Amino acid sequence: MEKIRLKFKSVSEIVGSEEIGLLILTDEDEQRQLAIPCDKAMLREFGLRLGHAQVVGRLLPEVLWHVIAMQTDLQFEVLITGIIEGQYRALLMNTETLDPVAIRISDAVLLAYIARLPISIDADLMAKQSVPYDS
Repeated sequence: MEKIRLKFKSVSEIVGSEEIGLLILTDEDEQRQLAIPCDKAMLREFGLRLGHAQVVGRLLPEVLWHVIAMQTDLQFEVLITGIIEGQYRALLMNTETLDPVAIRISDAVLLAYIARLPISIDADLMAKQSVPYDS
């Protein structure tokens, strides 16, 4: 499988709906973008981190990632593998053993943002789902 590396670009609310937002990921050259739907809770989570709230360092995702990083040498990446019933599917992959763990896509993007993990997508899926990126 050929993979394309993605990077988190932004988060935004959908006009007229406070319950749904979009996580925007682009390819490394910022030529194509992928919009990942997320719920209100995830909008809040990203808002805290992008706003550099003081409490962030004590929140569960940061604390757990800190413990993992302190206690192990494990390396991970997020891999977006497909769409099932209209929802993106993602895996948290151990890059050494290739052991996968299924994870909700918005949680995967948040973890990648927190832990600075690489995010990749199947090239065919990116070609089908992405649109041109215009900053």
